[in-house]
This record gives sequence, structure tokens and C-alpha cells, in this order.
Amino acid sequence: MLEIQELEKFLGNRDLFHQCNVRIHPGDKAFLVGINGSGKTTLLKIITGQTLPDSGSVRAGGSIGYLDQRLENFGPTVYATVQNAFAWLLEKEEELTALQERISRPEVYNDEALMIRLLEQMDQLQHTFNTYGGYRVDAVTRSVLHGMGFGNDDFQRDPQTLSGGQKNRLALARLIAQSPDIMILDEPTNHLDIRNIQWLEQFLRQYPKTLLIVSHDRKLMENIATRIVELDGGNLYSYSGSYQHYLEQREVRYKDIQRNQQAYEEKVRKEEELIRRLKSWRNHTQAQSRQKQLERLQNAHDDVEIDQKKSFSTRFTPEYLPSAQTVLKASHITKTYGTTPILRGIDLEVDNGERIGIIGPNGSGKSTLLRILAGAEEADSATIHLGNLVRISYFSQEHRELNPQLNLIQQLREIRPLATDQELRTLLAKYQFRGEEHFKHVGVLSGGELSRLSFACLEMDCGNLLILDEPTNHMDIEGIEAVIEGIREFPGTVLAVSHDRYFLENVCTRLFIINQGKLEIFRGSYQEYQDHLKGSPTDSTPATTPSEEPGRKTKKVDRYKVASVEEEIAELEERIARLEEKIENCASDFQRLGTLSEERESAKAALEEKMAQWESLHQV
Repeated sequence: MLEIQELEKFLGNRDLFHQCNVRIHPGDKAFLVGINGSGKTTLLKIITGQTLPDSGSVRAGGSIGYLDQRLENFGPTVYATVQNAFAWLLEKEEELTALQERISRPEVYNDEALMIRLLEQMDQLQHTFNTYGGYRVDAVTRSVLHGMGFGNDDFQRDPQTLSGGQKNRLALARLIAQSPDIMILDEPTNHLDIRNIQWLEQFLRQYPKTLLIVSHDRKLMENIATRIVELDGGNLYSYSGSYQHYLEQREVRYKDIQRNQQAYEEKVRKEEELIRRLKSWRNHTQAQSRQKQLERLQNAHDDVEIDQKKSFSTRFTPEYLPSAQTVLKASHITKTYGTTPILRGIDLEVDNGERIGIIGPNGSGKSTLLRILAGAEEADSATIHLGNLVRISYFSQEHRELNPQLNLIQQLREIRPLATDQELRTLLAKYQFRGEEHFKHVGVLSGGELSRLSFACLEMDCGNLLILDEPTNHMDIEGIEAVIEGIREFPGTVLAVSHDRYFLENVCTRLFIINQGKLEIFRGSYQEYQDHLKGSPTDSTPATTPSEEPGRKTKKVDRYKVASVEEEIAELEERIARLEEKIENCASDFQRLGTLSEERESAKAALEEKMAQWESLHQV
């Protein structure tokens, strides 16, 4: 159980938490929600003892494990980092080994009393070791690492050589292995691809202990939440049940607040009018009496603050639309970093008005492809043709289009030099930058602020082909809704890389899937794609097909060998899909996970060999 009582915290003159009370019960899968800047991360730090409250208390029943956004204290290798979650069990194993070695000595087995004492000690150690799964440490370590997207080849890597996203996944794997009584996660799906998110979701759904999660991943909340704790206007509100139930009950609460506020304001208005009339009648005694009543009413009234729920609104309006049906056509996009091929001859075509989502594993080349299409990076080889009157606007994941040395007004003026200060200030206010914030330097903005500024820039200079790389990163739920609404109303064409399943479901009309340097096209929605992967396609479910370069002639190849290899590839892909489905369905059975994960790695290695063989057969 986790209980917060009368919690208060001030930041300067701001009352961040005002006498907050909430109880999270054992086994709850609770999500802490609130707009960016409402204090969610500060609350987690108070719960975990990293920050002290000004008053109030936090009581936790059992051990707490916390995954925040800091990435530190890794072991010498990826494997050792997760294995260290079982350090005390490993110490028991060393004690057992030492005892076994000692018992084998002649001076011990010739001393009956000493032998009996050591055997009893070893029996106790062995019982503890077995009870807490000492012999399963290796299987658990491997299965958790596999679930977080690490292959066997990664196990001996130095964590300091990992990317930021990989370090995040490693820290999450370590926490999962620790299995604390209360697991606290701060944006756990950041830096995870969709496959990793689905594995994590399955694990968290089956986790038997208590969860407290800060997340803007709406699908994750919809699928596993049993309690929503909302931080709103400095107060905590707890809703038992699903995320949809929370939305409904929150709306009821807002209407009650609005109704009570209107009744209070009407009563104050009537009292003030009566006092005004009494004074005009020179009845000062009654006027003073009513004034005191009014003051008591105002003092007793509790103003309930509600955080603004709509972070901003987006409206992307291009100056003109393309005149051609095909806005983008690309052939044989190839890109290699060092000796590692990232994109292997990708062909694609995008029609006017489409909203295409690009998905695939981390490191598969999704962002690289967008940078090449946007002209921000050169391919090793490619032919890219834009349709007549097509103009690209690019939103990069790292916000490279922004200049950290400029303030916000200067950044917008780079785009539109002739705009008035009032026009620029109005646009910034629309994206929730106000007053002195307009003169903050871009380099000091938070991730969410950078995203809002990038969207402001996009609105100010909007092309008719939007190329967006993870547009919902660092956004709160209301911000994500605003982005989705703006894109759905956009009359142009959209190409977007995203790991946000809710965004993909509500925006995309077609999918590009990148894996192992190749592109497959799914002609349908994200939900239809998920149904297709689960093996339950309907009559209307479109098919997934490899991309083809328009007009390319079929090469002369050994068709019998090609057919044989393609059949083997299909069998391996089907096997991998079956294994991944089994892995998702037994996320908390670590022993079974270890076996299945190793089988999957073996199947993937075989698939890579067959893919290489297939490519060699197609070479002229």
C-alpha cells in the first residue's frame, strides 16, 4: 500500500501540492496523470525520498523501485547490470560454493560436530537460494533483456557505449528484474519501439504487485490501468477503475465544480446588489451587516483550481496544395553507417492527402529515411522526385531545426522576418508561451516546450507535405490530442514516424514498416495491421506487400531457388511471429520466457541468413 497524507510542497510562491491525500492499494495499477508542469515528477521524488515535502507524510508498505529519467549506476556489462538486481542471491550462491569447498576438506569431514554444523548451515542457505529462485537468475536476466530488445550479442557490451534510448531500456530491464513491492515508473515507454512497448504492457498487466506510473501513453493506460490519480490544480483526485471511467467521472466533477462556482457567483452578485441598494437607501446598519455576511461567504468559499486541459490548438494551413496526385516518389534509397547497412534499396510512393505512419524496431532506419526524404541527410544512393508544387515542412525528433542561441521571438522571426511583434507573441501565446517566456533562449527549454515551439514554427511556415519524426514525444495527453486534431484537419499529406499507438490509430491511413533495411507497405489502418499480425484478418483487412520500384523490370534469376528460399523465409517469419505471441502471453513466467526468447533469437539469425541468400539470388 502507498498512502499520501496532507502533503504540501511549495515552489517559490507556488503551492504545488495543497493538502493532498490519496491511497493506492496493494495490486493497484495506478497511473498519475496531469498536464506538463503540474508536478508529477516532483511528487514521485517525494514518494521515493529524493525530495522532502514542506508538510505531510508518505507511507509505503514494502520495497520501492523507481525508474526515473536519470541513467546511472550501470554494471560493467549489459548482462551484469540486470543480473546485479539479484546481487544478494548471487552472494548466497558464493557462500554455498565456499561452504561446499570447505566441507570437502579432510579437517572438516573428520570432525563430525563441525560437519553437522556446516551441513545445517548449507541446508539453510540452499533453502533460501531455492525459495527465491537462485537457479533461475540467468534465465530471468536473459528473458528480461530479450523483452527490452537486447539480443545475445549485446549482453557483454559496456553500457556506456549504448545510446540514450538503449540505456533507458537497460535501466527499465534492471528494475523489472528487481520486482519491488511498489514499482514506480516515469515515462517507461520513452525510447521503446512498439514491440518493446507491447512486451512491457503484457508484463505490467501480469505484475502481481503495486504499480505507480507516470505516462502519456494513452493506449498503455487504456489497456492496464485499474486506478487513475489525477494531479489537477495542486490537488490529487483518485478514480478507481479504467481510464475511460476516469474520463467520464472527471467530466462529472468538472460539471459539479462549474455548477457550484456559478451558484456561488450568483449569490455574491445578489448580496452585492442588496448591499448597494441598502446604501442607496441610507440603511447603513443593515448594509454593514450584509457586508459582513458577504465577507464570511467569500472567506468560506474554496476556490477549486482546474489546470487548463487543452494545452494548445494546432492549425496547419499550407499556402497551396500540390497539383499532382503523386507528391513523392523515391527509388532505391540506400544508406550505410560504417559497415552497417541501414536502408537497402527502399522504393516508395506517396499520394496526395495520405497520412502514412512509419513503424519498425529501434535502429531500423526510420528517422534516417525521414531525414533523407526531407533533404536533411544524403543517401548513399537514391532517386527522389517531388510532385509539382510540393513543399516539405520537417519536424525532427531532436528539434534540429531550432537554434539554441535564439530566444523564442527571434526563432519565429527567422521564419517570417516581416511579422510584427504582436503576431509573433499571439502565436507563442497560442502554444502556451506567455509574457517573459517569449525571451527565453531555445537552448534552455524542456522537451515538451521544444515540441510546442517546433509546432508553432510549423504552423507559421506550413508546407503541404509534413514529415514528422516522433511528433508526440514529450507531449502530455492533451497536447497529443491537439496534435492529432491538427493533423486530421490538415488538407495536405503526412509522413510520420511514431511509436505512439494511439496516435497511429487515430491519424494514419496507411503504414510503412521498416525492418532489416527493407520496406513493407500495409494498406490499412494501424488497428487493421494489429489484427493482421494476430492472425485474425477480416475480409476487409488489406495485405502487407513489399515495396516495388515503379517501372523496374524483373531480373533474370533462378526462380526455383528463389521460390524455395522465399518459402523458408515465410516459415521462419511465421515461426518468429508465433514465438513473439507466446512471449507476450507469458510475460511473468521468466523461465519459459528465457527458453522462448532464445528460440526467437535463433530463428531471427536463421532468417537473416535466408534474407542474405535471397538478396544474393536477385543480384545480377
